[in-house]
Amino acid sequence: MKTIKTLFLAIVAMMSQPSMADDYQWLTIKFIDDTHVDVALSDFSTITFDKGLMKLWNSAAEISSYDTRLLHKMFFKEGETTINQITTDSNSSVQVLTTSGVVVGNSVDVIARQPQGIYIVRQGGKAKKIVKP
Repeated sequence: MKTIKTLFLAIVAMMSQPSMADDYQWLTIKFIDDTHVDVALSDFSTITFDKGLMKLWNSAAEISSYDTRLLHKMFFKEGETTINQITTDSNSSVQVLTTSGVVVGNSVDVIARQPQGIYIVRQGGKAKKIVKP
């Protein structure tokens, strides 16, 4: 009985301090292959699920979609997520993408010619997020 009381009090305590997505700056989407994508909450307003896809939308259009079979978990987080240093392995090909999945080049150097924003650098089985101010 004491365990049930303690569990009940813990649940009530958690409910008394609600957390809203507005309290955070990023949505982190982790995939089953241990890669992840961080999406700024300011970039989208709606998440929908349709025909096996999770889609992120802004007020005008769909900005990205992800196969739900590849998702492991997602959560909100706060704070800066900029990666300041990029290292690549010369033996593997590199892909630079926008957060909506558009490939902008095959070299990290292409980021310098892109407008400010968030870019994903993918190499082999790893991905890193770059924020260009």
